[in-house]
Amino acid sequence: MTVAGWTSHRSNGFFIIKEGWEYVFVLSVAALVSATTGPGSWSVDDVLGIADDLDGMTGLWIALLLGVGGGVVQMLTFYRPSSVARGD
Repeated sequence: MTVAGWTSHRSNGFFIIKEGWEYVFVLSVAALVSATTGPGSWSVDDVLGIADDLDGMTGLWIALLLGVGGGVVQMLTFYRPSSVARGD
C-alpha cells in the first residue's frame, strides 16, 4: 500500500471519489491493527509456540519495517516517474 499510495493516489487528494488515498490509508491501518493484535489460537504460530512472541508492539514493528520499509526500498529501486508526471 506504500507504493500504491505514493505513486498513484498521493496527488489526487484524500477522498476515494477522486482516486484519493483514503482507501489506501484505511487498508494500511487495518493491516497494522491486525499485526498488532497478533496471531489467534488457530494459527500456525500458536502450534509452534511463538504466538505470544509476535503480538503487541513486536507485531506492529515487524509490519511497519517489512511493509513500509519494503515499499520504500521497492520505490527507490524500481520507481521512475514518466516525463509527463515530472512536468517535463
